[in-house]
Amino acid sequence: MIGYKIAQVHNLSYKSGGLNDQDIRRVLVTLEIPDDAKTNLHRKDIVDSTKAKYRCNKAKVLKIEDNEGTEYQEATTLCYSDKKLKYVVGEEVEEKNYNTDIEVVCGEGIHFFLDKEVALLFGLDDLGPHGPIKDGVMREPLARYQCWWENGQKKLECHYQDGKKKWITSRLAFQRTKMGRMSLSRW
Repeated sequence: MIGYKIAQVHNLSYKSGGLNDQDIRRVLVTLEIPDDAKTNLHRKDIVDSTKAKYRCNKAKVLKIEDNEGTEYQEATTLCYSDKKLKYVVGEEVEEKNYNTDIEVVCGEGIHFFLDKEVALLFGLDDLGPHGPIKDGVMREPLARYQCWWENGQKKLECHYQDGKKKWITSRLAFQRTKMGRMSLSRW
């Protein structure tokens, strides 16, 4: 099975004492998840299996590339500041402390998506100076932005014209909490 995740690479060009925004690149990591890997693919809350977020305990790194097609040999995880997993092309990466509770979406493990587009769009509005959306203005030439809840249900789809949000075609303001209740998210 093939999975996709977002990671980052650090270009080693330092300016005036440290890394700047251009030195950190967002990259797509293509993973091969082996048949014997532990995953949470069969958890109960999945609405759309192609859009849901998953975890596994191990995977082989097939490819690492940025949005311009430049390939890299290694990358690190994007989200965790206290712990970073390293991804090296051709090598297996393993999370030794994998959370075996399959109902936990964001537990310890290698997070991935089955759909490449979902992985590419993951977290774009959350990356601060590294993301394409800043102060409501799209800095990259995307005409449409979509995001999904972790169970694969579409959360938001909006369209951009000349870098600015023009309209929202769908948005779901309700998300099921872990206790089974519904909660309203404010926009």
